[in-house]
Amino acid sequence: MENVEEKQTKAQRLKLQLKESLHEEISLSCQYHGPKTFTIGNFLDNQTVCIACKDKLPLWHADQLVHPVMTALSKMYLEEEKERKQAKAKSEKQVSA
Repeated sequence: MENVEEKQTKAQRLKLQLKESLHEEISLSCQYHGPKTFTIGNFLDNQTVCIACKDKLPLWHADQLVHPVMTALSKMYLEEEKERKQAKAKSEKQVSA
């Protein structure tokens, strides 16, 4: 029997990749309902920035609020990964010198 790995969503992958940062807060301003603050972990669990917008304007909420946050979190992970690799390379260089 074939072992089929369950396909992870982008949010699930980011939750694993950003596991050290899930407690960090994100603050942004909803065009309709003002300032919103939430943790990375809560956002990745429910993909909600503004409950009112998600209920009344779900497509707008997804396009204008969720998508930019997901993009920013992906960039955050890539930047952290780049810094980790640079730090590792620097420490290996110092050890071999």
